[in-house]
Amino acid sequence: MDEIILVQHCQSEHHINELSGGWTDTPLTELGRTQAKKAGQKLKNEINAREFKLFTSDLLRAFQTAKIMSNCLGLPISVNTNFRERNFGIGTGKTKEWFEQNFLPIPDKGRLDHTPIEGAETIREFNHRIITGLEEVENSKLLKIIIITHGGVIPMVILWWLRLPLEVLENSSFASRVGGITKLQVDFDDRRILSILSDISHLK
Repeated sequence: MDEIILVQHCQSEHHINELSGGWTDTPLTELGRTQAKKAGQKLKNEINAREFKLFTSDLLRAFQTAKIMSNCLGLPISVNTNFRERNFGIGTGKTKEWFEQNFLPIPDKGRLDHTPIEGAETIREFNHRIITGLEEVENSKLLKIIIITHGGVIPMVILWWLRLPLEVLENSSFASRVGGITKLQVDFDDRRILSILSDISHLK
C-alpha cells in the first residue's frame, strides 16, 4: 500500500445522548449526516476516487458515514468488522456517567494489558484485531484505501503505518476528531509518513 485515508465517523446519537462509545451502536445525527456529506465532497475534490477502495467498520455510525461518503465518491463499500471501535464489555450501551463510575483506574504501568471494565478488550487485544484487518487488506495487494472508522482505531492504524511499537501508547497517542480526515502516505524517499492528522477544515 502507498496511501491510507482514515475518516473518523461523524456525529452520532451517542455523542448527544451522553452514552458510552465503543460497541454502543447508534446512528448518525442530522448534523452527522451533513458532516459526512462534507467529508465526502472534500475527498472527491482532493483524490482520484477510482484509485481507492472504501472500507468501513460495521458499527452503524461508521457505516452510515461510509454510505453517505460512498455516494459522493462513487465507490462501493466493503465492511470489515476488525475496524470496529474498542469493545468495552458490560459498558456497552451504558451512560457516560455509569461508565465513569465503573471504569477501573488505569495503572501507572501495564496500561496496554489493563482490562478497564468487565468483558472489555485490552489495548493490546484491540490493537491485534486492528492489525489483523490491516494485514487482510495489505495481503489483497490494494495500493490505496479509505477506512471509515473510530477515534480509538485511528492511532493504532497510524502506529502500524509508521512501524512504531505499541508501547508508544503507554504515554502518548494521536488525537482524532469527529469527521476528521487523516492521511498516511509514502514520500519521495519511499518513507511512510503521517501527512495530515484529523483535518476538520471541511466542517467549518
